[in-house]
Amino acid sequence: MSRGCNGRDSYTLRLANQALVPPFVVVGDQQRAESLLVNYELEPGAVGQMTDFKESNRRLEWSLKKIVGGSEHTLRAKLTCSQESHGNITKEAGPVSMTFTIPMYNPSRLQVKYLQIAKKTKTSNPYRWVRYVTQANSYVARI
Repeated sequence: MSRGCNGRDSYTLRLANQALVPPFVVVGDQQRAESLLVNYELEPGAVGQMTDFKESNRRLEWSLKKIVGGSEHTLRAKLTCSQESHGNITKEAGPVSMTFTIPMYNPSRLQVKYLQIAKKTKTSNPYRWVRYVTQANSYVARI
């Protein structure tokens, strides 16, 4: 993260995936209150990625449809502020949060071997399958 002399900030978010393949990742970054204009650029050849700045809650969102294991993706965001701030930029910037889902992966290796339905009714017809899903709903990192 770097700071310009005329009220401009520059962020670089780098997301690296070592082995797993989450199908949908959203990375969010809360911006300061005085930020006016946000310009962002993805790496050349980025496929399945979207960026959006939510003006209502000052949040920059970066969505990746799929990440292949062993890959790395980069987002560069430039913020132009309405006024010069003399505080520490790392204290003014909000946390980076990440939400993702990994289907058919269970880090605890807990498995359902047997399941019995206690109250069977004529109207319910249960399916015979179990879906394992790993979710990260509150992964937050401070810059």
